Amino acid sequence: LMEHVLSIVLELAHDDKAESRRITAAGLLNGLAPRFGPVLCQQFCIPEVTSLCDDPNFKVRRAVAYSMDKLLRVVDNCCDRLLPAFMRLSSDMNWAVRKACADSLALIAESVDVSVRIDQLVPLFDSLALDSCKWVRGALSQRLGRFIASLPPEKVPEALVQRFVDMTKINRDDACWINKGTDKTPTPKRRASGVPSTLRATAEALNQPQPMDFASNILFCCAFSFPAVVQASPARWDDLLLPAFQV
Repeated sequence: LMEHVLSIVLELAHDDKAESRRITAAGLLNGLAPRFGPVLCQQFCIPEVTSLCDDPNFKVRRAVAYSMDKLLRVVDNCCDRLLPAFMRLSSDMNWAVRKACADSLALIAESVDVSVRIDQLVPLFDSLALDSCKWVRGALSQRLGRFIASLPPEKVPEALVQRFVDMTKINRDDACWINKGTDKTPTPKRRASGVPSTLRATAEALNQPQPMDFASNILFCCAFSFPAVVQASPARWDDLLLPAFQV
């Protein structure tokens, strides 16, 4: 049955005339990876996903950036093929593709070995944190707490904790790394509710008011992930985290 399903997904991925089908295929190749199993993923899904990374349409490349974490979990030793593709997407000329990589970085980190997180993903985080686009930096900051929590406490760089603490200064243009950029990227279209669906769901689950602007989103995510960061970096409580908690 899954071989038949896979053949349909591959057909969608090869549709050169309809970008929406290739976008759907990218999500299905990743989302159905646990059902396809490691053999089919190794033979078909991973080559197809890496091929879609070079799609001429940025919306397809953006979809691929969101569609690697389950493949990394299902197939052992596939980092050598998928991670370089993710790295290429993280430096894509289109800011929306880079933003998708920033959104996905924590999930990718949770799907690979600790050594890969430390040696490759921490430097990638640092690179994305210097991105010229505010929306890339903002998306990255909202995943920072989860990213820090994916690292062993003894391996958490102090610079990452400092960036997390600096999120509390989002309303001060000169004090927060998220605000330091020069490009004039247009404001993305908001959903009807005005906030990302994941953040909206979190707020609803906690029965809390939904934050409605960029700075409030950053502060909400900082507060929500604060306990995880404290657990991952207990040695930084007195000098960095406690002052931020009291802001």
